[in-house]
Amino acid sequence: MPKETAREIVESLAVQPEKVSEVACFDSLLDDWYIIVGDMHKLGLTPTDMVDGLAVVHKANSMKAGTKDEAGKIVKQDGWEVYAPEPELQSILDRRKSL
Repeated sequence: MPKETAREIVESLAVQPEKVSEVACFDSLLDDWYIIVGDMHKLGLTPTDMVDGLAVVHKANSMKAGTKDEAGKIVKQDGWEVYAPEPELQSILDRRKSL
């Protein structure tokens, strides 16, 4: 049987906590993280670039309104575009290329 994704495990914990142990959930999330960090490394990103990028995305996500739509996704407030992370993320990528 293929390994469940971290998202499936976390959702399973919320619905049926007895089915998946916290250790299995933690292990799966760390496996996903390991793969993601490896993919970012292949893009030429350093650990500093990764942390800087995470801070940019966190700041942008923190500026959303906090209300949720029918699907449970946090809704972006009017004018959110000024907080869009892409310009800052592009500067991190550009910094990487200049080395």
